Amino acid sequence: MTKITFCFDLRSPFTYFAKMRLAILKEAGGVVDYLPVSIDGLLNLQAGRSIWADYIDPLAVPKRAHLMEDIPRMANYWDIPLCWPPQLRPSSIRAMSLASLVQFDDERLSSFLDFGSSALWRDGHDLNKPEIFTQLLAHAGIADFSETDEAEGLKLLERNTKMAYQQGVFGVPSFLVEDRVYFGADRLEMLADRIKAGIA
Repeated sequence: MTKITFCFDLRSPFTYFAKMRLAILKEAGGVVDYLPVSIDGLLNLQAGRSIWADYIDPLAVPKRAHLMEDIPRMANYWDIPLCWPPQLRPSSIRAMSLASLVQFDDERLSSFLDFGSSALWRDGHDLNKPEIFTQLLAHAGIADFSETDEAEGLKLLERNTKMAYQQGVFGVPSFLVEDRVYFGADRLEMLADRIKAGIA
C-alpha cells in the first residue's frame, strides 16, 4: 500500500474532477488521506506576499482564457457533470476552515469533499449559503461552527497551506507521496501506474 496525501481546496474545479476519479489511485493500491489547503494562500506564498493578502490573478490573459475553456473540455472528456457556480471565483475559505477542524478524520473529510465539491461544481451552489453550509457541517460531523471554531479552523488552514508549500505544493489538487508532488487531476493515471510499478 502507498500512502498518498491529497491536498485540496473546494474552490478548484480540478479538485472536484480529482475526487470524482480518485478510485484510480485506490484500485492501484493507494491509501489516500486528505489535507485541506488554500489555493489563494499557495498563490500568495509563491508571489512572496502574506498568505491572506488580497487576491491577484496570477495568470496571463491568454492562459486564463485557455483555462476557462479547458475546464468544460475536461469535464466532457471525463464525462463528469459540470455546472458553473454563481461566482466566477467562488469563496471557499469558510468551508476549508471547517474542513481543517476534521482533517485527521479521513472518513468525514471524504464525505465533506464529496458533498462540497459536487454542491459547488456539479450543482452550482454557493457554499456559504446557510442551507448548503449546514449540510457541509453535517458531512463534517460537526453540530455547530462558532466564530471561535472558524478562527481556529483558519489557523489550521494557514498551517496546512504553509506546510504543503514547504513540501513543494503550488496548486490543487496535488498528491504527495513521500517527498514527491504529483499535480493535477490529469496525473492520476500516471501516479497509479507508478504505484503499481513500485516507483511512486
